[in-house]
Amino acid sequence: ECLEPALIEVHKDAKIGKILIQTNPMTGEPELHYLRLPRDIARAYVLILDATIATGAAALMAIRVLLDHNVPEEKIALLSLL
Repeated sequence: ECLEPALIEVHKDAKIGKILIQTNPMTGEPELHYLRLPRDIARAYVLILDATIATGAAALMAIRVLLDHNVPEEKIALLSLL
């Protein structure tokens, strides 16, 4: 969520969805905990905003979730700060 204000500042009409993925401390695997996407997500260009990437597993799961919701791969972009 820390990157959202900057996005809204440059694209005021951006629709915001949420995907919360957390790493299971016992298995080290990512787990989907929360999902709320705009209804027309399959027709949209989607930016995944991830302030920190450790292993990339959560980002890969987020991409998989979007693909499962019929977002074309070529319409998905990942934005992160390194």
